[in-house]
Amino acid sequence: MKPGAARYRGPGARGSDAVPELELVSVHVPKTGGTSFWEAVSRHYGEALVEDNDHIPGTTADLSEPPVLPEFAKAVHGHFRADRYADFVNAFHITFLREPNEQFISNYFFWLTYPPHGNALHDRLLAERPDIVTYARNYTGSILAGFFEGVDVNLFDYVGFGDRRLQDYRVLSRMLGFHIDARIHSNRTELPAELEAQRKDVTTNPRILAELKDALREDYRYYDLFRSRWT
Repeated sequence: MKPGAARYRGPGARGSDAVPELELVSVHVPKTGGTSFWEAVSRHYGEALVEDNDHIPGTTADLSEPPVLPEFAKAVHGHFRADRYADFVNAFHITFLREPNEQFISNYFFWLTYPPHGNALHDRLLAERPDIVTYARNYTGSILAGFFEGVDVNLFDYVGFGDRRLQDYRVLSRMLGFHIDARIHSNRTELPAELEAQRKDVTTNPRILAELKDALREDYRYYDLFRSRWT
């Protein structure tokens, strides 16, 4: 871990006790195991781990709103742009990524089961029910660009990947100095039989997978960039 605890050095800082000292900043890209990571890390931080899901890229949220955290916060986790807490320069910055086709398929079918919650894109998906390739081409844009566009990859101290989760948790346990339990699996999506059949049709159809990969080529660009940095 970088030496010392983080102090906020951005706009509005008034002194050493003006803002909390953060040790960990965790960027949660949807459907990458972030809920499980939250639960595992919360066993160490307890209430000092706070959630920020009010600044989600690709929504109507005001992404320019500066961070506001309780004084007792030691760690923050949530769906926010990777540079949102960049001014906490000594915090340990982490994210997890998943192979883009897998991540997109998981998120697409999860949203089909999820009730409306005020997200315009989700509402449109439920109303129009496009097939997954059409949805990728014409609805979403690049999910990873929303989180990482313009962000220096060196902001991160560690980037984990879904296909090596056990290894990453062991490494992170050593780096952070506390145990992160890889046995925790939260928020797994149980699909109704009809949607599960559709999901299997997608995941076993080479043509659909190739078309989806082409539609997600910007996400693959970001994924490959991070993967080459954290091999």
